[in-house]
Amino acid sequence: MKYLGYAIIALSFTAGFLNYAPMLILLCAFLSTLVFASARRKTLKETPMQQEQNMILDGMFLFALQAMIMFVAYLLGIFAASAGGDSFLMFLSGER
Repeated sequence: MKYLGYAIIALSFTAGFLNYAPMLILLCAFLSTLVFASARRKTLKETPMQQEQNMILDGMFLFALQAMIMFVAYLLGIFAASAGGDSFLMFLSGER
């Protein structure tokens, strides 16, 4: 569970690299929201002197953040698969 969020981000990157449908971004964001929502709720409940949070708005906020993260990973995958992507991957790996 600790590394499941990173695996979902890698799945989004791979989807962009392989040019899958962009709707997969929302699916990855929804899965990631489900993974992190329980841990986030537990942290909010255990924090002393914490105001009561509206969990529906918190869930919508978490989904929006996860969708932005998945969108960036998807775009990085698309960029890595483009014509200049090999030099981009060399830059990321430190070979250049």
